[in-house]
Amino acid sequence: ADKLRVALTDRSPADPRLVELRAAVDAASHKSVLRDKKRSAALLKSRPDFSDVEALFGITLPSGLRTAWSLHYEGITVGFGFVEANKARLDKLTTLATKLERALPDELKRSAAPLPFQLLPFAIGEHDDEFFALNLARPTADGDFEVLVIFKDRGGEAFVDGASSAEWIAREGVTRY
Repeated sequence: ADKLRVALTDRSPADPRLVELRAAVDAASHKSVLRDKKRSAALLKSRPDFSDVEALFGITLPSGLRTAWSLHYEGITVGFGFVEANKARLDKLTTLATKLERALPDELKRSAAPLPFQLLPFAIGEHDDEFFALNLARPTADGDFEVLVIFKDRGGEAFVDGASSAEWIAREGVTRY
């Protein structure tokens, strides 16, 4: 890379090799932008109706979380991102909820009755097996929920990560546009 940098700075801007290299870089950049736009359009098209998510879990999502999760499908996200549930495959959320509930240590397991699930996974963490989930068994007075971080594949490693999803969003902040 250093040799290339030196070689480029020693060349005239009109040097045919430099012109060819710039054209290749521009073409690769354009291709990357088109690929990103295509991925973004597909992600937005897959965005679920969050009313369906609410019905599936028997709760009303906190408005800030619902807005942030929805905006993720438009390219604006919080933290490391949200669980990308496809509108045609909401079972991804229920399957993940079941796996995460099994991974909870006993001290965090609480009856979520009459709700079908104790957890609603909504975001991903820094590690492949790290997820953030609303603890539906611990609602707050204002209609939000305690947030747990759960490591799905680490034998019950989980802990309370925040008093509410609003606190989680404020702490994690927007990371991508």
